[in-house]
Amino acid sequence: DYASSEVTDSPTKTLAELDPRGVFVLRTPMAMFIWVGSNTTDDHLNKFIDCASKHVNRLQKSENAIKTTVLFLEAVPEKTPEEWREAFSFSWGSIEGTSASGPP
Repeated sequence: DYASSEVTDSPTKTLAELDPRGVFVLRTPMAMFIWVGSNTTDDHLNKFIDCASKHVNRLQKSENAIKTTVLFLEAVPEKTPEEWREAFSFSWGSIEGTSASGPP
């Protein structure tokens, strides 16, 4: 299985640092976001989203993370979820994140 969930050495990133080729799980007090980068290839998209969804489920079960989960597609900014606007309206600030990644 080429999709894996990895935690970065520094789990706090800014939104501008998210790699548009990947899929990330963003944990906020308002919601768990599955952020899909605008350059994620169709070949890997379903695997990445599946891996991210499983990771969200684990966080919700083992760490009592918020149950609200929102899928956000960076490539479709006109459909930005309201939860995203609310969670990140203060700034392009820091977030806790993990990524689903594949082969180089």
